Amino acid sequence: MATKGIAAAGKERITREIEVHFAEAVEAHIAKGEPQEIAQASALAELGDAKTARRRFLKKHLTTLEEKHVLNWRNDGNSKRQLLLNLFLGGLLIAEPVISFKTTFLYVYMVIVSLGFIVFPIFIFWLLRQPSIKSKLSLLVFITLIQGVFCTFGIATLAFSEPSYRIIFGGVLLCLIGLDLGRFKTWRKIRKYEKPAIGN
Repeated sequence: MATKGIAAAGKERITREIEVHFAEAVEAHIAKGEPQEIAQASALAELGDAKTARRRFLKKHLTTLEEKHVLNWRNDGNSKRQLLLNLFLGGLLIAEPVISFKTTFLYVYMVIVSLGFIVFPIFIFWLLRQPSIKSKLSLLVFITLIQGVFCTFGIATLAFSEPSYRIIFGGVLLCLIGLDLGRFKTWRKIRKYEKPAIGN
């Protein structure tokens, strides 16, 4: 119950910690003169409520859903089809407003979109082909987060440039912000608490 929804790497680590803590608590109670069964019951009670423990574990360890997202980010970043899609979208987002935007604003917009949809996707695609990246999952998620932030800024800049764009891109913008927050939460967990093995 305490590890329900936790990804495999975190679940294994938590289980080991609980087993060690339980064994040490049982030994401590036996040393005080308690019978084996009473010592085990006391040690179990000291572990606390499983639901409370689960909430605490979920803050520190990747959930199965977050682990799935990391795998999807890696697969998308390594996909030629996804790379071409990003380049295509980047090209469209740059070409469409060229005539209507003011010069200074256009340059800022083009830099943001280029980084989000062209530069970072190419860099991630290249990075995932380096053998050393398998041991640097935190770096991969961080770069994916930065790419997502630039994509969000690009859409936001376009959405707020003209009233007509706000309706078209408003929903997309909210989804992108949600994705960015999820990436940040996942990256923070990986960086601080664990380095899960997400395939090869």
